[in-house]
Amino acid sequence: MSHEIIRHLKELKLHGMAQSWPEMVGQTRLAEFDPVSFMTQLLRSESAEREVRSIAYQMTAAASRPTAICRASTLANRRSLRA
Repeated sequence: MSHEIIRHLKELKLHGMAQSWPEMVGQTRLAEFDPVSFMTQLLRSESAEREVRSIAYQMTAAASRPTAICRASTLANRRSLRA
């Protein structure tokens, strides 16, 4: 059952929730189940995972920008020399 839930979470692109699911289920077995805190923790996990992925994407995009900026600058210089 738990593997099916993890698979469904991943299909929905809720990777943070899928990653924290086993730990959260284990914690609720040891403590009294509180649905609000359970869902809050899952949402925090998902938000953190999305933030990490966003930063990773921005870092990748930023790494390719200097080359594009240099190319644009070179083209602008060539055009100004022709004028």
